[in-house]
Amino acid sequence: MEYFGILAFILVCSCMSLPVKVKKLESEIISLKRKIRGEDTLSKLLKDLVGQKCIIKCEGALALAGKAQIECEVLDVDDEWVKITFKDRKNIDKINIIRIESVDNVEVISNNDINKN
Repeated sequence: MEYFGILAFILVCSCMSLPVKVKKLESEIISLKRKIRGEDTLSKLLKDLVGQKCIIKCEGALALAGKAQIECEVLDVDDEWVKITFKDRKNIDKINIIRIESVDNVEVISNNDINKN
């Protein structure tokens, strides 16, 4: 009977570290998925666009002023998110944060295009 208690104790002690290992594996899987989809590359490219005007096209009917594409200025970028500012239908400045994985296309607006308008 004592052996069963000792065996159970050893088993419990060995299983205590499993949640930590599972979280580590989950984070590694997420980073590998991002690399496969090219999100790391896109986030690096978007970091170069901080402070510039661009047109971002997003998948689906993203709630960016009810449009799938929007003219905006990139404020900040990290590995998963991009922070943008844009004017809504009532010409009010809005700040929105969107996931990089939802971005389909980014078109940079040059200074010449801004001066024409």
